[in-house]
Amino acid sequence: MNNTDYQQHLATMTGSDQYMMALRFNDYQQNSNYWGDFEKYLQGPYLESKMEYEEIASFYLIINKIIGFIMIAFGIAMLLVSLFVIGFSISDAILTNYRTIGVIKSLGLSSREISITYVLQFGLLSAVAIIPGIIISKFLSRIIIESSLSYMKAGNHLTIHQDTLLNMVIALILFGIVLLTAYFYSHKARNVEPVQAIKYGMSESANSKMNRRRNSSNRLFRLSSLPIQLQIGLKSIIKNIKSSILVMALTSITSAILVFSVVILNSFTSIKETSPSWGYDASHVVVTVSNKETFTKQQFEDFLMADERVKDHAWLDQFTGVLPNDSHPPLNINVNVIEGSFDAAGYVTLSGRNPNSKNEIAIGLNVARALNKNIGDIVEVYLEGKPHFLIVTGIYQSIANMSNSARITADAIKVNNTTYTTSEVSMINLLDETVATPFVEDLNTHFKSSVSAVTQQLLLDAVFKEVVAVLVIPLSIVGILFIIVTCIIIFSVSRINVRKESSTYGIYKSIGMTSTNIRWSITIGIFILSIMGALAGIFIGIKLIPLALQSIILDYGLRELPLVINWPISIGISFVSVIAAISGGWISTNVIAKTSPRILIVE
Repeated sequence: MNNTDYQQHLATMTGSDQYMMALRFNDYQQNSNYWGDFEKYLQGPYLESKMEYEEIASFYLIINKIIGFIMIAFGIAMLLVSLFVIGFSISDAILTNYRTIGVIKSLGLSSREISITYVLQFGLLSAVAIIPGIIISKFLSRIIIESSLSYMKAGNHLTIHQDTLLNMVIALILFGIVLLTAYFYSHKARNVEPVQAIKYGMSESANSKMNRRRNSSNRLFRLSSLPIQLQIGLKSIIKNIKSSILVMALTSITSAILVFSVVILNSFTSIKETSPSWGYDASHVVVTVSNKETFTKQQFEDFLMADERVKDHAWLDQFTGVLPNDSHPPLNINVNVIEGSFDAAGYVTLSGRNPNSKNEIAIGLNVARALNKNIGDIVEVYLEGKPHFLIVTGIYQSIANMSNSARITADAIKVNNTTYTTSEVSMINLLDETVATPFVEDLNTHFKSSVSAVTQQLLLDAVFKEVVAVLVIPLSIVGILFIIVTCIIIFSVSRINVRKESSTYGIYKSIGMTSTNIRWSITIGIFILSIMGALAGIFIGIKLIPLALQSIILDYGLRELPLVINWPISIGISFVSVIAAISGGWISTNVIAKTSPRILIVE
């Protein structure tokens, strides 16, 4: 509202009505400075309620922070894996063509020229791949952004800024990283000695190591009583250590992202179990007084006392509290005032306890951080313009208002306002929660002109079903992408290993093993590695990712995510990464079935 409209519509009004005003700044980054100037003009702190954009949007912003963290962290992890695959491919190509490189070097081609050959090869491949990747990412990112911000858009319009220049810079950076990786690994060609290459097909030291490893491996498997297919699978794992580590890493990453996605979705759909840990109450029924003129508190309480279904109840009210903050601007926070017991209503604290007497207060996590207060400290808070000095008994986390809130008892207000009585919101606990719906219907029927009663489950669903809807599409897209990439990379790595061991598999076929048996033997090795990776992914998804998220969610008033883990579903979804790995491995061995033993041995 501009000044002219304010003077015309608000300044001339008289009476005790309350008004809400929205302020829009020229430079939002200077918000705190503007507000400081305003309070200097008032010659004291602003004692009415104030809510900033971050507090309004914090619930949705924290969800987008989680999605962004997952996409960036695991995107970087997958990039590193991809670079490792490039290096693995180049190293394998050099080892496979060791004798050829030795012959070419003996004919006069320099190591630098051989190295440039690999750089050009992977440079051209990456140039062809990055361009469509950037184009596809624009569409995928739009889908993710529109989904995750769908509840914050105005009408059907949502402005999404996609910086084409920034996308091109990212593409060039990726291209440069690929070139550097290819150049680094292609340096191994410099170590090729023509004489050793022609004689051994590898360096002399590598030939000695391989013979020692083969002898020890042969002794191991001669003594083993394991089935032949399992022996071949284990031997494949031992002979290809780098690729084995890569398979485990890939399945760990994919399993972790899938498990965390399922856990976070399940935590929001099961919010009733953990609502106190999010900063909400755990009462069964919430009653809001909608018409104070027709509402009588005594009649309402008599009704509750006479109903055998009611276990207990409490009254909740909200005040604006101002807390001086030394050299910083004062904190304007919501202060929850209860007549009854915070504990009975289901409110919990991270440390300490809820207030029980008139000189006690529990403060939100961000209030404690801003004031540098802990349990046992004294805080000064202005309520209704009157100063109160209260002892901190507890610190809690709350996603509402980013933990910029506090809790006190009604007795603290009555110190300066003896006629005060809470009659805003009633929180009711029942002896049997299953009768909550008929009880709500009875309340609305009996007090239909003055109150609005709903179940706590209905209130939670109204908010958190939105969160689930926001999360489903982004997490599904990320999960599917990781599954596809895992399958493709494991296919590539396994195909390289099959080519390397082609003569061995040719011998297996020539002595009577079927192609299917050989393929299953290789797949068993990948299965063992992927199982180990999936188990590691479960631990990462449930323990490490929430721990890594702490630095992000702390600014939004949460020290820890209240997770609800469904173990059967979490374990089950982790094995999707195993299926992806097995699929990639099985498809890669198709070349064995199509090739005759004689050609395999010749190769």
